[in-house]
Amino acid sequence: MANIFRIDRPNNTIALGTTGTITDIGFKHTAGSQASPIDVTNTRQHGFEIHYSGNNYNVTAIRARAQLVTTDTSASAQGALLQAVNNDGINAGVLNGALIEAIGKSTTTAATITMMRGCLINTEWSAKDTVTDLRVLHVRTHTRDAATEGYVSGTGYGIYIENEAVGGNGQALDAGIYFKGTNLSAGNKAYTYGVDFSGATYGTADIKLSNNGVINNISGQTGLGTPSPDGTLHVHTASAGSVTAIAAADDLIIENNDNAGISILTPNNKIGGIYFGDPDSSIRGQILYGHAADTFTIVSNQGVALFIDSNRNFTLGSSGTPQSRLTVEGTITLTEQAAAESSSATYGQVWTKTATPNELWFTDDTSVDRMLSTATHYVTDASIFHHGDSTNYTKITATGDIHPVGSAFLVFEKASGNGIKVDQATPTFGFADLLGDQFSRNTGGTKPTLTTYNGDVDAWQFSDGDEAYLTYHIPHDYVPGTDIHLHIHWSQNNTGATGGTIDFKYFAVYAKGHNQASGSVFTGFSGNPITATFSSIDINDAGSGLNQYQQHITEITISGASATSALFDRDDFEPDGVIELTLEMDANNLTGTPSDPFIHYADIHYQTTGLIGTKSRTPDFYA
Repeated sequence: MANIFRIDRPNNTIALGTTGTITDIGFKHTAGSQASPIDVTNTRQHGFEIHYSGNNYNVTAIRARAQLVTTDTSASAQGALLQAVNNDGINAGVLNGALIEAIGKSTTTAATITMMRGCLINTEWSAKDTVTDLRVLHVRTHTRDAATEGYVSGTGYGIYIENEAVGGNGQALDAGIYFKGTNLSAGNKAYTYGVDFSGATYGTADIKLSNNGVINNISGQTGLGTPSPDGTLHVHTASAGSVTAIAAADDLIIENNDNAGISILTPNNKIGGIYFGDPDSSIRGQILYGHAADTFTIVSNQGVALFIDSNRNFTLGSSGTPQSRLTVEGTITLTEQAAAESSSATYGQVWTKTATPNELWFTDDTSVDRMLSTATHYVTDASIFHHGDSTNYTKITATGDIHPVGSAFLVFEKASGNGIKVDQATPTFGFADLLGDQFSRNTGGTKPTLTTYNGDVDAWQFSDGDEAYLTYHIPHDYVPGTDIHLHIHWSQNNTGATGGTIDFKYFAVYAKGHNQASGSVFTGFSGNPITATFSSIDINDAGSGLNQYQQHITEITISGASATSALFDRDDFEPDGVIELTLEMDANNLTGTPSDPFIHYADIHYQTTGLIGTKSRTPDFYA
């Protein structure tokens, strides 16, 4: 491209459209005797203006290059030196060292400007260049001692970025400063730091925020909402008053003149937490909350110290599910005190008395004190409960055994309704038997046969339709209002049985005793005996049911909440009542080559208040 405009500085000449030289430069309007080649002093005048228009080309109005050809390493080159100065004693409203503008001029016809840059500063080096200190933009200000020389009387800024509205309310831009790494060839590199203040010499802080906050002040502290942070990071909404965080806990300070807090937000299925670590472990202590199960956990020494479930029940010492409002995994120590604290209308207290022998006490919500342990009432190291003196006492062992020692006895109340209960769950009383040993009371055609059973032992054998007549007496230890259960003890004495069942049938009437006006007449239901047929299980029970002489028990309940054709009303039973019952072996359905059944007993199970019975009427009796 031919030179459009050229200045020859050594000769003070200018060339326009030619490589030759012409007259000296002298555009002087009004100046002193020592005018520069381009010297303008008129107000609002352009000392030098170039206007160049291009059509569909890249246009450069001015291109200046200062190129070094010397090998002197101390040489320097300035592509352009632009200065705005005032003369001695001359006031200046504004001194702009350079005013660089990119201006869109479309006022009538719309146009699109793809990229607008007010100033593009570029540095570039070739493959053989080594740059020891790179500063793409170096902003420097020479200042003087304000006490003795010229000074800045107002505000002073190294870089001042302004968005000035010239039409309406203007337009908000995305950022005052934007950092980006890009590439012209392969690779994409950014800046190691967006902003690096490590070389700054500052008076107050690296950064001042619009809400009076500061970042990295002279003490290395950051304040959000305050220019005077009290610690490493001070988040300040409003002053809490005359208070300062202690030095041991000033790394993060949250301050407000109202309620203040820290929020940890997670999805519903995640856990929010605070972790405490040290060189030995980064998870030594923890405070955790999980929304999925609504649990709160505090960890100490990497083990759970406190666990709170969704019902706000506590476990101390493990993460196990609390069994009550407070579950303690381990031991509890109670601090001694002279007396209980003031009583509460809602809560009782457990406490240890300071006076020797430091007994354990319970105080209820009415201030009534109850001693839980004394010198004669305590639990030993072997988990033995001891009550009494050193000679005569009762002890309960760790396995639950009760031992009267010396002159101590077990005493049972004789009042009506009292007795020994098997447990506190249904059934509450043990079971006993009303024995119904059948014998030759039947002398008619349905009489069973007394015949050889096993060697020299005879027993009563029943054919189909054979009957036994039985009588039962309701004893004084019967638990009123409980059911009775008829069950038959029977067997067969052949080896050829292969299975099958036995059908039994009963007919029964009942009457109260003591010549009562109501209920002392023998009856069953609607004036007739109650009756029902019931069957045994199949003796081929995959066990020992097919054995010769194997005892079988077949049971049926013969009472209920109200009387029916098959059941007595259990509320009618009382001591000294009598049941008359006929038992019939209705049908022998055994298969193979069995014998007819032998009936050994037809007895009734009932619940007792006086006997130490079994918990269940069927095996396992004591489970």
